[in-house]
Amino acid sequence: MSDYWIQTPRSNALEDYTHAEAHPVLVEDDCFGRVLHPSENIEPSYWSVYLRNKDGLSDCVADLPSGTAAHALSDYLDALIQSLRDAQEPTA
Repeated sequence: MSDYWIQTPRSNALEDYTHAEAHPVLVEDDCFGRVLHPSENIEPSYWSVYLRNKDGLSDCVADLPSGTAAHALSDYLDALIQSLRDAQEPTA
């Protein structure tokens, strides 16, 4: 895979999501990718970042070339989601 992308999730409101996840993906048959299980000792073709919503569904928001980049984006999105959650909590 030579092209990487980032897209806007279906919901423009990050507060609709509970957290972000980074997953390694292996391309098989030159077109379909599958998420690798942590126990598989295979170098991934790329990494995908997902936002998980409150219903347990997820939106893929990025395909990136490395685990470092994917985890950095996932951590950043998690921090944004937590900041929004904290801002919505009523203060005593």
